Amino acid sequence: MARREVVLSDERMSQTLVNAGFVVVAPMMRNYLNDVDESNFDNYATKHQHEADWWFLPADDARVAQRHNTAEAALSGYVLLRPQR
Repeated sequence: MARREVVLSDERMSQTLVNAGFVVVAPMMRNYLNDVDESNFDNYATKHQHEADWWFLPADDARVAQRHNTAEAALSGYVLLRPQR
């Protein structure tokens, strides 16, 4: 079975992506299936962002601003980028 690519997004969009079947960089709630743990989100996402194959972030996110015009796609104020490694 092929490895599924991992997506980094913000707190709000991460839950939407999980509900749609994506694998995201986000802490998950204990005892709840597919619920993002919002209380630990920022620290977890910052610590594990290097694990992401894709970034799907708001256009005004600082990580996006550093990557001038490298977006693969844009949708509803979010941009899709490959992180630089």
